[in-house]
Amino acid sequence: MGQERLELQFGIYNGEVADSKPHGKGSVTFYPDDLGGRKVFDGTWVNGRRDGPGKMTWTTGEVYEGGWKNNLQQGQGEHSFASGHYDVAMWDQGLRHGPATYFHPNGNKEEATYVEGYEEGESTVYYASGKVEKRNYTKGELNGPATITWESGDVFEFSYKNGNMEGNAVFHSHTGLSEQRTYVDGVCHGPATLTTPQGDSEERMYEAGKLHGTATFFSHTGDKEERCYVSGRLDGTAKYYYTSGAVETRIYENGVLQGKA
Repeated sequence: MGQERLELQFGIYNGEVADSKPHGKGSVTFYPDDLGGRKVFDGTWVNGRRDGPGKMTWTTGEVYEGGWKNNLQQGQGEHSFASGHYDVAMWDQGLRHGPATYFHPNGNKEEATYVEGYEEGESTVYYASGKVEKRNYTKGELNGPATITWESGDVFEFSYKNGNMEGNAVFHSHTGLSEQRTYVDGVCHGPATLTTPQGDSEERMYEAGKLHGTATFFSHTGDKEERCYVSGRLDGTAKYYYTSGAVETRIYENGVLQGKA
C-alpha cells in the first residue's frame, strides 16, 4: 500500500492506496461544484470509502470530526457550525441517533436524544444564567410538558405545542406568589389568576403578552377591587368594595394610584 494521487469522480485524493482505490489514511479535496458543498475530507479509507476516524469540512464553514462507516457518519462525532454552535452526538448511517449535547456560543447547553435524525423524548437545557429547562421533543419539534427552574427557586410549568408555548401554565415564585396563565402561539394571552402567600388573588387578562383589560382583586380580608389594566399597567377608574358595604372610587394612572375620584 503506497502513497498516490488519484483523480476521483468527486475530487482529488492524496494518500494511501490499494487496488487503485483510497485505502488507509488520506485526504480528498472536492471539486468546487460539489452538490453537497463538501470542501475537504481527511481521514481513514477502506476500499474507496470513508471508514473510521475522519474530518469533513464544508464550504459553509461546517466541520464534522468523528467516526465514519461506508461514507456516512457513524459512532461519536462533533459537528460544528460557522455560527459557533456545535454538538457532540452519536451517529448511525449519517443521522444523529442516540445521546447528544448541543453547545451554544452564549454558554447555553442542551442534552437531548436523537432517533433517526430527530430529537425525541426528554431534553434538558442548562442556560448560562443558571436556569434549567426540562422539555420534550416529538420528531424534532418541542411538544408536551416543560419546566423552567431558576437558581432563586422560581419555577415555571407550561407546555409546548408544535414548538411554541401553548395552553395553561403556572409560575411559582420563591416568595410564595403564583400565577396561572394561558399561552397562545408562544405568547401569554387570555385569562390569568394571581395568588399571593397572604391569600390575596387577582383575576386578570393578558393580551399579546401584556396585562390588558378588566381585572378583579380579592383581598384575604374580604374586600375586593374592580380595576383595569392598559398595556401592562393599572390605568383608569377602579371600584373598591369594603366588607362593611362601603364603596370607594379610585383613579390609577400608569400603574400608580392617584387617589379617590
